[in-house]
Order: sequence, then structure tokens, then C-alpha cells
Amino acid sequence: MLVIAVAAVACTSPTRTTARDRSVPKRATTTTLHPIIRPPIGTVRLRDVSAAIGLTHTQSARRTGAACLFSVARLKAKFPRDVVRATSVYPKEQCIPERMTAGVAVGDFDNDGWPDLYLSNLDGPGRLYRNSHRSTFVDVTQSAGLSGLSESSSGAAWLDIDNDGRADLVVTTIAGHRNYLFHNQGHGHFREIAIERGVANDDGHVHSGFSVNVGDFDGDGFIDFATSEWRLLELAPNSQPSHSRLFRNLGRAHPGFFEDVTDRAGVALETRGFGVVAFATALTDLDGDRHPDFVSANDFLTSRLFWNDGTAKFREGTKAAHFATEENGMGLTIGDYNGDGRPDVFVSSVFDKKPCPYGQCVHGSTGNRMYANLGGREFRDATSEAKVRNGQWGWGAAFVDMTNSGLLDLVMTSGVAFPWESTATEYAKGPSFLFRNDGRATFSDQTLSAGMTVTGPGKGLALLDYDRDGRMDILIARDGATPVMYHNESSDVGGYLNVKLVGSASNRAGIGATIEVLTKPGTSRAWYQHGSVSHFLGQSETNTHIGLGSGATHVAELLVRWPSGRISRLTNVSANTTLTVREPSR
Repeated sequence: MLVIAVAAVACTSPTRTTARDRSVPKRATTTTLHPIIRPPIGTVRLRDVSAAIGLTHTQSARRTGAACLFSVARLKAKFPRDVVRATSVYPKEQCIPERMTAGVAVGDFDNDGWPDLYLSNLDGPGRLYRNSHRSTFVDVTQSAGLSGLSESSSGAAWLDIDNDGRADLVVTTIAGHRNYLFHNQGHGHFREIAIERGVANDDGHVHSGFSVNVGDFDGDGFIDFATSEWRLLELAPNSQPSHSRLFRNLGRAHPGFFEDVTDRAGVALETRGFGVVAFATALTDLDGDRHPDFVSANDFLTSRLFWNDGTAKFREGTKAAHFATEENGMGLTIGDYNGDGRPDVFVSSVFDKKPCPYGQCVHGSTGNRMYANLGGREFRDATSEAKVRNGQWGWGAAFVDMTNSGLLDLVMTSGVAFPWESTATEYAKGPSFLFRNDGRATFSDQTLSAGMTVTGPGKGLALLDYDRDGRMDILIARDGATPVMYHNESSDVGGYLNVKLVGSASNRAGIGATIEVLTKPGTSRAWYQHGSVSHFLGQSETNTHIGLGSGATHVAELLVRWPSGRISRLTNVSANTTLTVREPSR
């Protein structure tokens, strides 16, 4: 096995900075770039180490009938203002949301440089696991002050709401009253402050919350976040407000306090026919103008794409961008899989070789979508040529370089336990998938050969290097089952950089910055966007993991374009290190 040393490296003498970068156009063009074409490295080897590292709890129990969280009796007791009527279809609708959730968020809450875990839970509080540095995790939920969350948690994300250098935690709920915000007090303890900070969204109506996504959409140097909700009309009529919301940080005037700007910003996600059916959102710059755009993977042909106009408002561009053709948008991940310097979008959905007869189920059959970014705010459906259409009943998804080859592979979860569906048996096992990038913008299914063999409906997914050995591991959250940690034990791997950003004018974690890497003079640059985008109920480690290819010992140049427009340029950077880059003062 290749042993990779990890060392902390500060951004000192190699750094070169300039004034605010003005070279990025307001709108990207369709200029043809030269994609990176290189062979993959080695063979992926994964091993399930969940029990050995201490991840043994079951995230939820599966209920049926009147015991479900959205049963009429439960809702009438907890939410007297809601109008919920039992109908001929309602007995199954009341059990749907809780069978689609199991969330995971990766963050370093104690600032020791090692990633910690939060896993949501329908039965009791979510679990906070501290990384012990010895390839194990310790449950610190109670001592951290998180055991008081009695409502069923669903999605979660770490974010530094006030730029104090400590990771705070946002949690959504299923059949709950509100969102929760846990402020990191330091010394491993949190205090719940959602109501006082303006993000609880406790309006007297039932929540059916899913993913949380973070980003600085207005560019003021303070992190904002969005929540998504999946809620059919049978669970709550359209007259009730949606809990898919965009929360803006009030910034320097009131850091860590928020206002709901969903309607003012133009990103409301209600539909006319289905209620609110948003699974995963992302605040990410798709057109290269340094303003994070808003993309949402939604059910029933209702996914949306909104362009940020630079004034903290968004304009819908879904149809013009040739986006959102999948029937059931669920998972969402963004990365440059074809090496042309532009962020592409993958959306997981449902693939069915035998389309379900009308009236028996409402899912589609044409599978996932890979949207290749053409520039100029346009995408092309590259699903078939990329060979990533069949992920069964897809959920969480993420791009990841499994062998440090410099190529982004794709992992995703799948499966659902809907006993009332005609296809229940087919999808209940829920395999996860590993699609290897062959270096020519196509993928091959290497799930079983890699050792990704644990089944059971997977939902949330996150990426992290939990033991700091320079190889990315995979954590899968499963509803009604224990989580699965796949340790990456691939032996033939390339060099890497693990990049941590520390912002000053930009948000503290540097989320939204772009990183360009030139491994050798005369070769193509690789492009990365810093900070985890939503994977559906999953938040990966914020640090950017960069594969450098076989035999790489140094990086010729690393360029960081901060959200503020400032630039950090480093040259002759040693490989196989954790690199901390601090934003320049001007």
C-alpha cells in the first residue's frame, strides 16, 4: 500500500497576490476549451469498516399505516392549524417522506483538522461523532448539547454563520415544527438558536424538510443557506407556505442573523400540481461570473435553474439552458467531469426498464441525467454517451476522484422501501454505484469489483478522508439501517493535495472559491469549486481534494480565485500534503 504523509503547510512565501480580479466576464461564452484526456489510475478497492470505526446505530425504524409520522391522527394532534384529510390514496402518502430520508453532514466542529460526522435520526436526536484520530469515531451527542432535539431530524449541514472560525450546524425535520440551528460555543459544545436568529420557520404548519445547502449568494463575505422540502398536496395544501426557503445572512451589521428572502430573491419552488417537491438544492456558480446560481433537483419534472443577476436576485433560466429533463430529480452533484474547465451537473432519478403502468405509480423511467456545461448558460444532455443513466432508484450522488488520477468518478446511492409500489421488490435492496471515469468523458460501472457490496436503501451520501491517508472514503446513510463507511484501500494511487481555505474578505471557509491546478508546465489546468454542494441529504468534507496523477510530487501552479475577487497564486507546491491557503489582504 502506498503510504502518503500528510503535513500542514501554510500559504507563505510561495503566494503571489493581485488586486481584485476583473478578468471573469459577466456571462461565460461558448468558447471551445481543450478537455483533459488522461488514463485512470489503478483499481478501486473499498472495504466496509462501519462497525469497526463505531458507526453502529440504526438511523430510523420503518413504520406503516397509522404509526407513520404523517398520519392524520398525529398531524391533528401536533398541528391543529393544518387541514389534512384522509383520502383513498392517503394511507400510503402518510408514510412516504420518512422512507426517503437519512442525512449525513461532514465537518470539523472541534478544529483539530480531522473530519467529524453528524447523522440525522427519525427516532430520537441525530448523532454527533467526533473523529478520534485513530480510525474510530466517538458518539459525543450528549456532551455536545445536541441530545435535546426530540423531533425527527432529516437534512443537515455545517456552516460558520458568523465567521468566528467554528462550524455551526443547521438541521431540518420530518413531521416537525421547525428548523434547528446549533451555534458552536467552542470546547465541543453547542447552543440551539434558530428562533432568535430567524431561521426556525416555525409557522404552525408541519415541516417535511430534506437537504440543506450553503453558499454566499450575495457576496457579502457571510455564508447563507437554503433548505428544501418535499410535501405533496395530500400532506399540506398549496395555501400553506412552503418550507423550501433561502435564508440570507445579515452580514457585518448582524453576523449570524438571517432573513428569509425566498420570494424577494425569486427562488420560490412551489408547483401547481404537486405541492412542494424539492429534494436537493445547490448555491454554486455555473456560468463563471462569480455569482452563485441556484439549482434545485425536484420531483415530477419540476427541477429548476435560476441565474444570479449579481444584485442578490435570481432569474429563472431552466428551459433556455436545456436543463431539467429528468422525471424525478432527487440527488444533485456538480463538478468538471470532462475536464473542459466548466462545472457540469449530474442529477439522479429513477430508471425502469419496464415503465410502471399508469395509475400504479408516479415515478419515471428514463433514469439519471448528466448535463454537460457548454458555457453561455447552456447545457447538453450527455447522459447516454457518459453511460450513467441506470442508477436504479437514485438518491445521493457525488463526484469524487477515487485513485487521485485527476479524473472525477461518480458515486451514488439508490433504493426505496415502498411496499405499496408495484416495483417495491426490485428497488428495496438499493445498491450503491461506483462509475469510474475513463478519461474520455465516459464512465464504466465498477461497483462490485470495487467491493461496494452492502445493500439496503441508501439516501444521503458524503465524501471524506476520515483517516487522513490521502484517499477519499465514502459514507452512506441508509433509512431503516446502519450507516456504511467504505474505506478506500486502493493501492495504486496518484499524488494529491488536500486544500483548506481561510477567508477574510470572503466567508471564513472560502466556500464558492475556484481552484485551478497546473500539474506541469504545458499541460491543461484542472478546475475545482471549493466547498461542498448538496448531494441530497449529504454534505461532504469542505476541503477540496485534488488528485494529481501518477508519480506527481509537485504542482507547478495553484491558483485560488476567492469569492471576493482576490487571487492567491502558489507555485512549486509539494504534493501529498494538506495545504492551508489564507485569503490575501488585498
